[in-house]
Amino acid sequence: MKINPSNKTLQKKVVLFRVDSSKEIGYGHVMRCLALAKALAVSNNVKIIFVCRDFEGSIHHLIESCDFQVILLNQHMRSKSTINLSKGPYAYSYRLALPQEEDVKEFVDKTLVYKGFIELIITDHYAIGDVWHRLVAGYTKKILAIDDLGDRAHFSDYLIDQTFNCNKSKYLNLVPSHTQLLLGTEYCLLREEFNNSDEVKLLKVRKRSNLNTVLVMLGGTNPDNIVNKIIYLISQMTIVKKINIIVNEKVEYLSDIKALCFNHKNAVLHISPNNIAEIMQESDIAIGAAGSASWERCTQGLPSIVIVLSENQREISEVLENAGVVKVLELNQLHNKLKQTLLNWLNDKEEYYSSVKQCFNICDGLGISRVIKVLLK
Repeated sequence: MKINPSNKTLQKKVVLFRVDSSKEIGYGHVMRCLALAKALAVSNNVKIIFVCRDFEGSIHHLIESCDFQVILLNQHMRSKSTINLSKGPYAYSYRLALPQEEDVKEFVDKTLVYKGFIELIITDHYAIGDVWHRLVAGYTKKILAIDDLGDRAHFSDYLIDQTFNCNKSKYLNLVPSHTQLLLGTEYCLLREEFNNSDEVKLLKVRKRSNLNTVLVMLGGTNPDNIVNKIIYLISQMTIVKKINIIVNEKVEYLSDIKALCFNHKNAVLHISPNNIAEIMQESDIAIGAAGSASWERCTQGLPSIVIVLSENQREISEVLENAGVVKVLELNQLHNKLKQTLLNWLNDKEEYYSSVKQCFNICDGLGISRVIKVLLK
């Protein structure tokens, strides 16, 4: 992409986001960065630019639809021989496609025209850490790292980990002493629609006489057409009167999902809706993944059955299960346990409403305003 910034553009401070999305990576990283970008754009006279690698399934078009500039890095993919599937630092290094040093070089080459105007670089990537940060430290005034793994070092001025009950010990010896840690769900990067400052109103919404509406929302991925499997299973349950399904327009097996919903009158398909909070409010229980949507569901007081789709979601799943707001199922348990788990929760109103109240205690949806206050200092 050829960049010809105007003099007016260069009078603004520049904020660069380094974040990727794809069928494998998912879309949660981009979505929370977009939420933060929108808030920064409103509260500051800044130019916001996303730098993304052009992976298959990337949703950079969605970023552009929000009127933010996107600079695409070349499409590379590491060979399988370089993939490290072991736990520990940089277990997800293959998601960067290139070594950190090479990624930084391309990043700087593509954004060199803004040198001297860069106020902040924000990274949200499981394959980026202190190596990448140190190489750009002289290129920007500040660095913000967004993480939730705590498996590698960062060299940043700020670090956000929005995991519930996240403790400073998680990043002991992983960040410099000057790093300001913004930890826990009070710093969740959620869109404004998930602001639940009117908790009393939401609690009244939840106290319906009949619990019979289920939301199916697995995020940006649909491995092995799991969405259809879930719809098929719960559509057989007489207690379920309505099924809301939320997917994005790039989800795998979309034509299959459309066909199944067409054949089930109680299934309503929402493709990339802009009123997700509203759909959550009209649903009584959700079936979803354990990514960023976990915090969205909590703001709306929506208990959930969580399907573990990847290992990096396991910690969040276990924490929320211990808090009493989700019930966790493995993929191989769906056929035997999903219907009974759902039935038990819909029939036990005492446990259900206890979970609703606990959801509100976990996340209030005001995290971005707190992050902005810190950054503006």
